[in-house]
Amino acid sequence: PHQMGLIETRAPENSDCAAVHLAGTEPVVIRHRISASARHLLSSIVPDGLCDFRYRVTHPGFGALTIAAIAARHDGSGRQFRTKALIQTRALAPGATLDLDARPPRHVAAPLVQRVVLLAVTGAPASANTARLERAVAAVSAATTPENWDQAIARISGQGVYVISARQNFRRSAPEYRKTGQTLP
Repeated sequence: PHQMGLIETRAPENSDCAAVHLAGTEPVVIRHRISASARHLLSSIVPDGLCDFRYRVTHPGFGALTIAAIAARHDGSGRQFRTKALIQTRALAPGATLDLDARPPRHVAAPLVQRVVLLAVTGAPASANTARLERAVAAVSAATTPENWDQAIARISGQGVYVISARQNFRRSAPEYRKTGQTLP
């Protein structure tokens, strides 16, 4: 009943994001489709030169679709886990598209994992559908570890809630060296 994709907008080689945003330089746009069969996207992304990063949700079908989206971020080892609701609950009309801003911090000093889950229920926006979606949002939002997150999503998938999830690993492109008074080779 719905689709989700990921859109990376980058500065072209020998340019920067300021030129893309302010000077009208044509950006490089990379689109990732989240497979309808797998319902999951895992990618590794270097944030250097990343000007914009968003998820695009599309409702190509017919009838009412109510959606919610939750994001989580944590370090590479699963610590410092935190969640944030991107959309509490929202009706999406047939043919409608919605973009969700998901930019990572400008400077990623250590590996950062970002997870996003899109939850949807179909049918008229009846109170039973909205209540089911709100319970699903509460269950995922209550996660305190990557394992809790995965378990909550697995439980929700069996309760008549459509789930699409994505996970991006943001990593530095090259190690940063601090000056220590000696020249590095």
